[in-house]
Amino acid sequence: MKKKPYIIGILITVILVAVMIFLFEQYSINVIDGKNQTQAREYKKHYVMISKDITTTFWQSVYKSAKEEAEANNIYLEQVGSKLSEKYSIADYLRISIASKADGIIVCPDGSEEVTELINEAVRKGIPVITILNDDINTKRASFVGINSYELGLVYGEQILDQINKDTKNISILFHSSESNSTNDLVFNQIKKNLNDKLGENRVNIAPYSISADNEFDSEEAIRDIFIAQEDLPDILVCMEEVDTECACQAIVDYNKVGKVTIIGSYSSEAILEAISKNLAAVTVAMDTVQLGKQSVQALQEYQEMGYVNNYYNVDLHIINKKNVQTYEDDALDNVKE
Repeated sequence: MKKKPYIIGILITVILVAVMIFLFEQYSINVIDGKNQTQAREYKKHYVMISKDITTTFWQSVYKSAKEEAEANNIYLEQVGSKLSEKYSIADYLRISIASKADGIIVCPDGSEEVTELINEAVRKGIPVITILNDDINTKRASFVGINSYELGLVYGEQILDQINKDTKNISILFHSSESNSTNDLVFNQIKKNLNDKLGENRVNIAPYSISADNEFDSEEAIRDIFIAQEDLPDILVCMEEVDTECACQAIVDYNKVGKVTIIGSYSSEAILEAISKNLAAVTVAMDTVQLGKQSVQALQEYQEMGYVNNYYNVDLHIINKKNVQTYEDDALDNVKE
């Protein structure tokens, strides 16, 4: 009788140990092994995304949506250059992608002949190419995802018209010289035509301003020069790039030009939305980055599966001003919390 409690204690201990071993094994199967399987996941395709300024919030947002679409279809999407300590040209990244025999390339061309030739080389070697944001009609790319030059010029022209008053005389449009000159010319000519049609010839002086893109400080230096040159200070400054918009919003404060220069920007980074809220910028034209990333992956997939694809995928534009900026700021905050 005295041995029964002892035996019962042993049995309980054995049962507890058995349960613990079982639970640990289940944990190993579901968590540890599952993690290893994720790390060793085999994808059916390897796509690459190539662009300049990959660290900007614009391109990070595009890549995020593209990567999510790729993952959902068991495709590995690599943002070329994200793991390299040095910055290389788009042409260099194209060479790397061709040499690595990627299954598909998504690229934002810079308008250079070298990039045009490399896109065609990739296609010749059986690698389909989708151009994104900037098109290159001289290539054999499968499709373009973005906004055509005519529509972009029309939209910016309308925003300029909304900001013009009786004292407006000079308007400057900032472009980057590394991009396709033909694309820049088409956008500028459409803006100018829109203004001349609505205001009459020579009502305002509108001129392009070319910024070199040799290094990351060129935008800051070019915009500083604009604000220092008092005699050439524009009444309206149109920025076609995210980095230019942010630099202009900072410069308008640094050089005490708030209320003297009206800024029309591009994209909707946190800094740009804040600038609109503080009346440092009047409006920004933001391309839908979710659509841009998602549709670029879908275009590659469709081409590889069907053998053909639409020549052009249009992406929505959002006009953000003081009236609706709070909505976009709230959305950005919700995304951060997620």
